[in-house]
Amino acid sequence: KASAEAMTDGQCELVPEPEFSLSVMRDRALLLLMATAGASRPEIARIDFVDVVPDDDCLLIGMRRKNGMPDRTIRLSGSDSVELCPVRAITAWIVGAGLVGGPLFRAFDAHGNMKSARIGLSSINLLVRNAAEVAGLDLKEWTPSQLQRTP
Repeated sequence: KASAEAMTDGQCELVPEPEFSLSVMRDRALLLLMATAGASRPEIARIDFVDVVPDDDCLLIGMRRKNGMPDRTIRLSGSDSVELCPVRAITAWIVGAGLVGGPLFRAFDAHGNMKSARIGLSSINLLVRNAAEVAGLDLKEWTPSQLQRTP
């Protein structure tokens, strides 16, 4: 069971404040999922909309192998902290982006328009690096693999 309560202080600092911007909503959802579920960049990039299933106050997130076959399911718990709740962040992203199918985490073009294409692994690297920079954290310490490590 994955939840925000297991996040380190550094992981919490990395998550941007909520705002009504699609790219910020996507980034919050992605960062919180990586931090709470310990999911890798490839796992995050491979998640499709159909892999996210509401279950009471939780979300079941299906993770896929490289070949697209199911690998494991993560039970993502809600949190009392509105700012750090991965369930709320992912739900806000899905609703805000109007997703009804395809990749869960999408790329954005240079003008900030959401594309139908899946987010790239290098974009996830940049996203983590930019979040660390904005939070004033040591960039050498914050990589996607560091973010997915939970205590």
